[in-house]
Amino acid sequence: MPYEVIESELTHKGLISDVRVDTITLPDGKRASRETVVRGSAAAVLPVDDNGDLILIKQYRHSIKGFAIEIPAGMTDASDESPLMCAARELKEETGYTAGSIKHVCSFYTTVGYSEEILHVFFCGNLTAGETDFDENESIEIHEYSPQELYDIIDAGEMNDGKTLIALLLYRVYTTSTVACIK
Repeated sequence: MPYEVIESELTHKGLISDVRVDTITLPDGKRASRETVVRGSAAAVLPVDDNGDLILIKQYRHSIKGFAIEIPAGMTDASDESPLMCAARELKEETGYTAGSIKHVCSFYTTVGYSEEILHVFFCGNLTAGETDFDENESIEIHEYSPQELYDIIDAGEMNDGKTLIALLLYRVYTTSTVACIK
């Protein structure tokens, strides 16, 4: 059977991800090594307020040595936390809002070339304001944008976060078509 895993070794154990190296067989019978970032499941949510504004966060991301405008997101905390529960938790922690309605939009692998992380994207509405509960090491700014302001940021090439781009572009498609976005 091609692509059979012959051996597997955890080569790095990190704070938020691990690295595994698998030796596999190729269709021609040769062997090859493949590195995989082991990270698990995450959820992200695009909050839409009653005025139609979108609530995003801005935070420093060391991996890009700069700030990113993002939709609230995070890793599932436990094996029994569903993506929906994670999205609702991250919304509350990072923006203070709770959602009266939430809808799963899509799930995708963030980087199929080397990671097994899967991200589940949700849209939510009927928001109720509350208190944030940032992680100890987070410094987050909360911003409201009209959809057009965000599309202008995208058009200017100033949006650098993949999950946020996907969510915003899907939101644009859903709100300009007959597909129901949020009930």
